[in-house]
Amino acid sequence: GTDPAVVANRTIKGVAAKRTDLATKYSLAELSTDPTWLQMSEELLVSYDKRASILEAHKNALNTAIADRTAYEWGLGGDDARATLPVKVRTTGTARPVYTPSATGTRNAISFADVLKAITALNSQYVPLEGRCALINAKMLEDLFNITEFKSSDYVNQKRAEDAPHTFTWLGIKWYVRSRSNVFDNAGTPVIKAVGAAGAATDNGSALIWHPDFVRRAEGSAKIFMNIDDPEFYGSVFSAAVRYGAFGARADCKGIVNVIETWVT
Repeated sequence: GTDPAVVANRTIKGVAAKRTDLATKYSLAELSTDPTWLQMSEELLVSYDKRASILEAHKNALNTAIADRTAYEWGLGGDDARATLPVKVRTTGTARPVYTPSATGTRNAISFADVLKAITALNSQYVPLEGRCALINAKMLEDLFNITEFKSSDYVNQKRAEDAPHTFTWLGIKWYVRSRSNVFDNAGTPVIKAVGAAGAATDNGSALIWHPDFVRRAEGSAKIFMNIDDPEFYGSVFSAAVRYGAFGARADCKGIVNVIETWVT
């Protein structure tokens, strides 16, 4: 809903009005892993706890899927109707090889000016300075290491990024690094690609910058399914499932910025 107006030196009684909120609604999806069969003879032959290894793999697969889908939903802004609303900043750094699957050629790296532009967008939306976060992929981390201002202790003053390559704070933003992040097409107004969508030669990677007050997520506890000593499998079968959902908190998509690579060749 809209914020209340502020009046200086009020001389008459204010008029009370109800605030009409647009409810943030999103459906929870059930993510489940394909079953893994562990034959009895395998447990006897290997020198490690294969059952524990299988269960860990299922848990990690769910966590990775949740992270991929949460980044997508937040980058989208909430639903297809909001897809054009989150602020989009195109990269302007030096051209370097592309890294996204199926993509070819070169893209402009993320630059100091691009980060400042994203920060300016958040500032203009009255997004709180404290608590801002960013998600970048491995290639964009390499881009940051090539930015003089990033490497300077004047800018990275809490902890040198070289000492904490997966999580660090810079320019008031807490940066998280993953192997991959959201991918956009190369349209005039780039469109975010859904998780698992087919790759294209002109795909562009991106960084996601957000404030936690402007996004939503829900995640249940992972359920492990085990069929121990199944006579048909001569062993055991394992799988896992979890209910999860994510969405942008506001219909106008404030507090969300996508920094998207610029296609060069």
